[in-house]
Amino acid sequence: MQLKHRLPWTRDLARATYAKWRDEPIQHRLVLLFLAVVALAARIDAMRSILRFDERTTYYDFVKQPWSYAISAYPIPNNHVFHTLLAKASIAVLGDSIWALRLPALLAGLLIVPATYVAVRMMYRSPAAIIATAIVATSREMVRYSTDARGYSIVTLAFLLLIIVGARLQEENATEGWVVFAIIAALGLWTIPLMLLPLGTVAVWLLAANVYRRQWSRMRHLALGLGLTGLLTLLLYLPIIAREGLGALTHNEFVVPSTWTTFFTELSLKGVETLDFWTVGVPHILSVVLCLGVVVAMRWHADVSRQPVDVPFAAFVWCSVFFLLNPRAPSARMWLWLIPVVA
Repeated sequence: MQLKHRLPWTRDLARATYAKWRDEPIQHRLVLLFLAVVALAARIDAMRSILRFDERTTYYDFVKQPWSYAISAYPIPNNHVFHTLLAKASIAVLGDSIWALRLPALLAGLLIVPATYVAVRMMYRSPAAIIATAIVATSREMVRYSTDARGYSIVTLAFLLLIIVGARLQEENATEGWVVFAIIAALGLWTIPLMLLPLGTVAVWLLAANVYRRQWSRMRHLALGLGLTGLLTLLLYLPIIAREGLGALTHNEFVVPSTWTTFFTELSLKGVETLDFWTVGVPHILSVVLCLGVVVAMRWHADVSRQPVDVPFAAFVWCSVFFLLNPRAPSARMWLWLIPVVA
């Protein structure tokens, strides 16, 4: 199939999304509106908490520094550059306050809720999308990182948007769609290089879908989209590379590979930490039920989904390859992006 050169691809996506929303039963729409209100109330309440250590580091070391420094300095990975620039803009417009500092993360965190519904709805029927949205709207850690002046909620939102755009590209392959895909991915990478994990997951998901459907020509389109992502990301990080060298991004103390013994030891410890992170505030029996639900969902995915491959499976494959190449166990918060789809 040839790429379609049509300008209103994003408009068509918006119209298709709205049409699916309009066709949902009124009960489902009311539930979703209620969940949106709950998500907003929970996050507004969390906005009143005091600044955490990482937030203070972000504020004093980067947000309060000149624009030229914020865009080019990377002494530690605390500089989530795209988020830093948004936070600086927010403070410049709204004044120097905790609310203004946290506003970019809050807006991204709020958008995660409807994005979860749309992304899951493009793969499953509406009850599954409602369940996932309910979990994301009320998850204690999703609420926390939606009000944490860091880039994690932006990365999670970018991941969901890539799923939405990717699912649409499987229906209608278009140049504009791949450009949008590349821009979203590049902004996610510019926020935190951690975006390599969700981006790779989406790439494996699309690759597997193309193989399953034998749409060989789309392999080239996917490669071009990822190539454009890489080029845009390189351009965005050029100020940092020019100032501090590529090693500041690729060989800092938080990303350099560890020994395999250390890796497996830390992986087991941080694996338990991640499970606690995902289920904090949830009764243990319900956590067990939810974990079993994930296993059952992966088993029956092909029978109930519009997509031949499920995203959690693609995440498992890509992350296994990634950590084989770079054995460094991730902390629990680095898996925040996966919660909506697992939900």
